[in-house]
Amino acid sequence: MQAPIFDEQHPVIHVTLRVIQSPRTVPLAVKRITASAVFIALFVLLFAVTGDILQPRWFGAWMSTANVRGIYDLPPNTVDAVALGPSSCVRSFSPLELFLEYGISAYNAGTEQQPIMTSYYLLKEIIKNQSIKVVFLETVGLFRSNDPAFYRKVYDNLKLSKDKIEAVLSYSQYSGADSVFSFITPYIKYHANWKNLTEPQFAPFDADDYPLWHHGFVIDKGQSGKEKTGYTGEEQDRATFIGERLYYLEQIDELCRANNIRLVLYRCVSTDQWSAGMHNATQDWASQHKRELYDFNTQSVMEAAGLKNELDNAGGSHNNVFGAIKTTRYLGKLITDTQAFEDRRKDPTCFYLRAMAAPYAREVRNAKLQVEKDMSEYLVALSYGDNRDNYTVFFTVRDEASSKIGDALKATLVDCGFMTDFADKYRHSFIGVMEGGKVIYERLADDRQEKLAYEGTTRDGTAYAIESAGMEAGDISSVILNSGSNMSKNLRGFNVVVYDNVTHRVIDSVNWDSFAEEGGGNARR
Repeated sequence: MQAPIFDEQHPVIHVTLRVIQSPRTVPLAVKRITASAVFIALFVLLFAVTGDILQPRWFGAWMSTANVRGIYDLPPNTVDAVALGPSSCVRSFSPLELFLEYGISAYNAGTEQQPIMTSYYLLKEIIKNQSIKVVFLETVGLFRSNDPAFYRKVYDNLKLSKDKIEAVLSYSQYSGADSVFSFITPYIKYHANWKNLTEPQFAPFDADDYPLWHHGFVIDKGQSGKEKTGYTGEEQDRATFIGERLYYLEQIDELCRANNIRLVLYRCVSTDQWSAGMHNATQDWASQHKRELYDFNTQSVMEAAGLKNELDNAGGSHNNVFGAIKTTRYLGKLITDTQAFEDRRKDPTCFYLRAMAAPYAREVRNAKLQVEKDMSEYLVALSYGDNRDNYTVFFTVRDEASSKIGDALKATLVDCGFMTDFADKYRHSFIGVMEGGKVIYERLADDRQEKLAYEGTTRDGTAYAIESAGMEAGDISSVILNSGSNMSKNLRGFNVVVYDNVTHRVIDSVNWDSFAEEGGGNARR
């Protein structure tokens, strides 16, 4: 019964059997297919890996790379609120303030000059793993044109997905600056960067290396000193939304409605890039779409939040840390008064935020020290402030410091632990060291010609060498840490350098001229 199957008169059956029985043909085909697949996979992997290494890391003033990539490190379904927008968002919304004050878990996904289109796609990416209840959108981007680089600062750091492909295709409709494929394989855009590779290109982001970064918020400690009068609502101007901005604002609105997310528009207090016309146009849109707008440039909101531009604005559109605290607390109270939130301070999945809160609080206290203008209050903060245990403080005199020191400042020095009597010590050199709020060394020169020097080690093991010389002894103030550069202001009078043993860096350097008439030697410079 089997013979006909193998008979030469049945060629189809015969050929089929030969193919099945061949010891070489099948493995060879498989090998070729496998080799091709491996080659393609390695090629794609090479492009992906090298492209990731070669593309820039934006860990500068606005931490754009960290803020975008950080969304993938958030534990799933632990974030209640997200802030989106440009650098004014990065500097005005403090997630840890919202957490400490209200127990709300939040993240700041702002980036430098973030285009509103990228805000939309960032939000799409975030809600894949998070059950967001509130989105805070900083609105200055509605009226700003953007260079292609600021699209890349978002898209280059998104993981490859169909939404990323949609994002870059949408971008290509508005700009032909870069090919779509260059967003998928950054090697095409950045291949020439191999000549300038540095260690940070290979290392993952570590928040400990950036003490001013706090869950997307970046602390600024400057003060503009510029007063601002808020809009009253009587202004009639109307600005026009630029390009695709209105479309993507609508897209964000629709995405929020589809996911039951509260959309809150806000504009931080600013001395530029904003106007009454921009406010009115944004308010018109918000009213039409039944969305909230809180413009901290309007007189009513500015006063309700307790904001003063000269103290709370660092310059331009950027809040300092004090303005960010007031802005965030105001927004936090608004949403918690009208919406229920779980207290995440008791949630084990958010204990990482509790760990981040301690260094954040330390930096806020450091910032308060750095803006203190009265030297008596400054000295009290060094001796009795919450951060005093972390500080090593160096005092040196250059030229002359005793003439106008004043009884009040003398009393403060004594109260802080200094025993030196500066009376009749015209142009004498002086060195003092304070550790953990206590004076551990002080010396006043015996005469005007004596130059003083002292060396030691801080609590964290940092070596220091300090010098003081009055006018007749060399006229210098010097504080050198680990053989580095002079950290002293090196100006006439008292020079103070404050070193933080926890963050291992100088956090302030200040001078007060106790020879000058003005201020009785009690004003910093």
